[in-house]
Amino acid sequence: IVQATRYPWQEVNATSSNEDNDAITRIDGQRGCAIPFVRASAWNFESNYLQQANEDLLLMVQVETEQGVEAIPEIAEVPGIDGIFLGPLDLSCSMGLYRAFDDP
Repeated sequence: IVQATRYPWQEVNATSSNEDNDAITRIDGQRGCAIPFVRASAWNFESNYLQQANEDLLLMVQVETEQGVEAIPEIAEVPGIDGIFLGPLDLSCSMGLYRAFDDP
């Protein structure tokens, strides 16, 4: 999923919970690269568009199952994922506790 959001040959700062410093991680993105031909890059007048797009990108993933909740520590370690959102209704449904948000 991270590769689909990145342009080819992008590097991202990845902070691991096991490290004190930011690490640079190379992500070989799969996103299309028609930069000179699209309005978002002002038809190539924005010389630093790729770098700016990479810096501005926020990638959040959604967890909706018990299995997903158990995998949160592993998901959080994936370079390029900036946040994890819990889908409370789907999560409660997948646990057989539909809308029982107060259930321990």
